[in-house]
Amino acid sequence: ISAENLAVTTYRNGDVIENAQGNSAWVAANTNQTGAWCYYNNDLGNGVTYGILYNKWAVLDPRGLAPVGYEVLTKAQWESSLTTVASTNTTPFLGAGVVLKSEELWETSATTNQGTNTRGFSALPSGERVVATPFFQEINQTTNYWTKDASDDSFVQMLYNSPNATIEPALATNPKLAGRAVRCVKDINYNGWNGDPEFLKDKFVKFSYRFKF
Repeated sequence: ISAENLAVTTYRNGDVIENAQGNSAWVAANTNQTGAWCYYNNDLGNGVTYGILYNKWAVLDPRGLAPVGYEVLTKAQWESSLTTVASTNTTPFLGAGVVLKSEELWETSATTNQGTNTRGFSALPSGERVVATPFFQEINQTTNYWTKDASDDSFVQMLYNSPNATIEPALATNPKLAGRAVRCVKDINYNGWNGDPEFLKDKFVKFSYRFKF
């Protein structure tokens, strides 16, 4: 599984994903069932640190959100991965949050639940985007990951004040509207980078942003 949140702004074929910054544009993308992305609080600095937040339509788009050779994790893949680091094999996955959360950036008031990142997963508290004000919520306190499943809008969640990871049920209203992080897994038959210029460009933008003077 990738060790950082996805941060691409085009689909695998090069088509641009809408950067829906305003709430009206974000809601319209959900209404039109089209993919959209944003940085938390529309701040590039947050994008550099936490990656990008996507609506579920971007995850489901047949053009492919993940780079060449990778796929967004399904719910079953998440369940299998969480089981390997938890003391339970169903949600809540006891202890998985501590093992998977990064050692930095999380709210530190809940000292006993801080991440150890012993598996190198580096789950970052990227927060999420919602339709109600404030539109961006809980950065440094939660991370939420979409699954690839078309018929199931549940999502993986880790919280600053919990040692566990959970798979949360789909929201009752507009379940695909939220802006959440995405992690990818390498295709089993993929043997190397076969060319994905946008993915590489995003990495370069991140690199250059970190070293601005």
